[in-house]
Amino acid sequence: MVKKAYSNGGLLTALALWLSTMLATPWILATPDGASGSLTAVFSPDASNADMMLAVAKAGGLVLRAGRFDNILVVYDEKPGFSGRLKEAGAWTILDTRLAAGCLLIPDIVRQKTNRIQLTPPPARVETASGASLPTG
Repeated sequence: MVKKAYSNGGLLTALALWLSTMLATPWILATPDGASGSLTAVFSPDASNADMMLAVAKAGGLVLRAGRFDNILVVYDEKPGFSGRLKEAGAWTILDTRLAAGCLLIPDIVRQKTNRIQLTPPPARVETASGASLPTG
């Protein structure tokens, strides 16, 4: 009889641990409803860009940038309760941008003539059309 290098029980345990971690992460990183500032809003995967921008506008916020996936936006509003207003407007969950940045945000990419990719950090502040200066992260 040939002895296996692994057991099905160990593989199932590892799979269950991985799955539970993936499912729990959005709720662990979720912000309270009273949060404000720069936040990462996760919408339904079938939400259109117009739907997401309308939800941010209804919540009184500004869109700072897109996320790694089509249903993620980095948004900003300094009034307390912004996170709760985003959820009421249709966001599935709201994450702290500083905690979600590694997995959900795209770094700015600059291609040079040599076809090398250089990652550049986003600017610390962004100026709006009205002249207000907002933090990006």
